[in-house]
Amino acid sequence: MPSRKRACFIVLMILFSTILLTAGGDQPIKIPRTKTPPVIDGRLDDPVWKEAIVFSDFKTMKPDYGRPPSEKTEGLIAYDRENLYIGFRCFDTDPGKIKAAVSKRDNVGNDDWIAFAVDSADDNLSAYCFLANPYGIQMDGTLNFDADLDTTLDMVWKSAGQITSEGYVVEMAVPFKSLRFPSEETVIMGFKFARNISRKSEEVDFPEYSPAKGAALAQFQKIEFSGIQGMQIREFLPAFTASRNRTFQGTPGGPMLWKTDFGVTMKYGLMSDLVLDGAFHPDFSQVETDAGQVDINRRYSLFYPEKRPFFAEGPDPFKFAAAPEDLPLMDVVHTRNIIDLLFGLKLTGKVGGGNNISAIYAEDEYPKNEAADAGDEFGAKHNARFGVFRYVRNLRNDSYLGGFYTGRTWAGTSNQVIGADGRLRMNQAGVLEFHGFRSFSKDRNAPEGVAGLALGALYIHSSRRFNAQAGLFDISKNFRTDVGYLNRSGVTIIPLYAQPTFYLSSSWLQKIEPYYWGRQTRDASSGLWETFNVFSVRFTMPRQTMINVQGWISNEVFSRQRFSRNALRLEAETQIWKELYLECDLRRGNLIYYDSSAPYQGKGTQLSVGLVFQPTDSLSTGLDITYSDFFRTADNRKIYDYSIFRNKTVVQVNSHLFFRGIVEYNTYWKRVNADFLASFTSIPGTVIYFGYGSVYEKMRWRERDLQFESADSYFLQRNSFFFKASYLWQF
Repeated sequence: MPSRKRACFIVLMILFSTILLTAGGDQPIKIPRTKTPPVIDGRLDDPVWKEAIVFSDFKTMKPDYGRPPSEKTEGLIAYDRENLYIGFRCFDTDPGKIKAAVSKRDNVGNDDWIAFAVDSADDNLSAYCFLANPYGIQMDGTLNFDADLDTTLDMVWKSAGQITSEGYVVEMAVPFKSLRFPSEETVIMGFKFARNISRKSEEVDFPEYSPAKGAALAQFQKIEFSGIQGMQIREFLPAFTASRNRTFQGTPGGPMLWKTDFGVTMKYGLMSDLVLDGAFHPDFSQVETDAGQVDINRRYSLFYPEKRPFFAEGPDPFKFAAAPEDLPLMDVVHTRNIIDLLFGLKLTGKVGGGNNISAIYAEDEYPKNEAADAGDEFGAKHNARFGVFRYVRNLRNDSYLGGFYTGRTWAGTSNQVIGADGRLRMNQAGVLEFHGFRSFSKDRNAPEGVAGLALGALYIHSSRRFNAQAGLFDISKNFRTDVGYLNRSGVTIIPLYAQPTFYLSSSWLQKIEPYYWGRQTRDASSGLWETFNVFSVRFTMPRQTMINVQGWISNEVFSRQRFSRNALRLEAETQIWKELYLECDLRRGNLIYYDSSAPYQGKGTQLSVGLVFQPTDSLSTGLDITYSDFFRTADNRKIYDYSIFRNKTVVQVNSHLFFRGIVEYNTYWKRVNADFLASFTSIPGTVIYFGYGSVYEKMRWRERDLQFESADSYFLQRNSFFFKASYLWQF
């Protein structure tokens, strides 16, 4: 259990460390303003491009930093009152090897691509990122302070591209109303260009990024605009869905139920950098089901990422500091806990210089409906209510201090979490992160309530040749977050990470990264310590090739017992040919059978394989295989084996229209899912979907007993048709 002294120590670190923060940045470059906007056709032949500023001093950031690029790149910028215009000339000595395809949005990561990132708030904490492949197919999202890309956000902008005899050309037009920036006559932003050359595993950027200079976004080039203030966004997005669902429950021919829904989401810019979102019965149906995961013998519930636009729009303000990989407290705010939204409000943006606020209020009908089905009359009268508030105060470079409040109430149960977090840059290579959260929870049958505490601190060192992390975390047994995602409590954790990097001049091997990743954990309920140690070597090569070999020396405490988790692991991925991509993850070693009353030691194999074949620019098909087995160590008896085969085939007629078929076969549950989708997207938000889904299982109807029984053939268990249309109005 963490002591008050530890909490006071963290607070003192916050107060005294701020004096170590340093400022940086170059003088802003004034971007030329045009009177005649270009036609976005991928040609760069409009007069505006003769007026635009041209940046050409690109340097590599992959596989090494600061090297001359193998191919020449030029980036161009201009603007008018409504749009920011970006152009790229990407020269290539062998244009026939440029990798590009006509694909759906956000599916160009393995292609050659170019990117434009803009820190419109100039706060060094987040940036918008706009990518396009050589055909102009879009991919967009947000960068965090470490320049890691999250592609959840979809924005409205224009792009076009074409492959030429000298390489390829891309044009972009980004509306200022899609960005968040201060409402001032003169606006300063930071920007970066980037280019990926797939076959060479090479990424180049301007301005040059150097780990020795510290904060990633603080190294963006500063640019200056004038006369773009007051671009406040106003959006209205109605959506209509109609579905027919047929379920076989108790009879061989279940009823066909039609359901229609109409929902609305709205966006209103209170200021150019403060936005209010509202939603009433929004359409949260997913047009692609989550890929199957092994759902047996799990200690924790499955985690699925947020995909719904109402919650995912914009840089994620609810991520907290000091959250290393595999921390039990994954999220303080995990919006997929809000399942069936009746209505919701969300406020995000800035108030004054350096003050960021984010808030959510939502009512969820799902618990009420579940209670009604279970015969809980009291619970059936109440919606679950969610409240979230987040405040961040920007400091210098990529440093900040922040605060959290989250709350959920439903039918006599409640949970509140309040706390603070922060990120402090100690020097150019070092960052200190911390968080502290207190929870208070009441249940219907235990109204007195219980309190819990989660504390953590992490020091991160990043440089060209050496990266390391060290931290200390404590999550008390009674800590709880109904709004977030927590898979284990009552633990004290000491994570360690160390990774040197060796850069090579070989044409086939670019760098070698041996590393150690460890986590020492004390389980409070048993008083036992468990250890997790990974010794690994990672090899990076051309053609997007990576091979990672790991040896695990580890154990895990479960049900007051310690079990071995020693294992060997191999990860690999490569672009075998321009048309064929392969990735694989194989792990063989000791496992635990998670039966809380009688757990036991086992061993087994866990395998995932992904293969994508793209024979033409418009056709792709992929096969994903997931396999897991378990053998009891005591007698070598096989307890289970579990396989999932998933094929996804897409015909992309053009950037707007595609047809997709998905077939997934689960050998453990003897279940087949078959889905079809036709989609037309004019712009993000203006879409038409028509889909069909079905589930088949190995069973048959036994008329004598009026129930289903296992069989050798597959029987249609349920199917559904759905239609969805939405239209985005922007004012």
